[in-house]
Amino acid sequence: MTIRYMNVPLAPDWKKIAEAFFTRMIAEKAIDADRAKLTGFEWGVFALEGTGRRSKPVGMSIYYQPEGHSLVWLDLLYVAPAHRGFGIGTSLIERTAAAAETWGVSRLEFGTLRHNARMLALAEKCGFAQTAIQFGRDVPSCAKASEGLPA
Repeated sequence: MTIRYMNVPLAPDWKKIAEAFFTRMIAEKAIDADRAKLTGFEWGVFALEGTGRRSKPVGMSIYYQPEGHSLVWLDLLYVAPAHRGFGIGTSLIERTAAAAETWGVSRLEFGTLRHNARMLALAEKCGFAQTAIQFGRDVPSCAKASEGLPA
């Protein structure tokens, strides 16, 4: 299997590929269905199988530098099921880290769902440390919980 990697701004053609992977990630429950869509201002590292016109996208990392922060946020990481277990995810992370370094940034961060065991294992393999825990609940339950409290 020949895999090559391209690091590109998320222009319309690449954004279309990223959105197809985004849809697969929702179907696989790797991300929430109500998650924010891609803006087109991100960058991507794409894993392509084959060469030339016959190459086929088999994975991606989507990343950006949040305004006012000295880090790069790894927003999405996806590898097609048939291509998992061959080191493509690791390569995507390492290439994203290299891109961050060219921007003068020394930190790469990401978030994942608690049940995404593959991403948690990959994070550990790649030397990431857990730095935060996020909590959430539906807003209507907040209103019910505050009933009887002074306004």
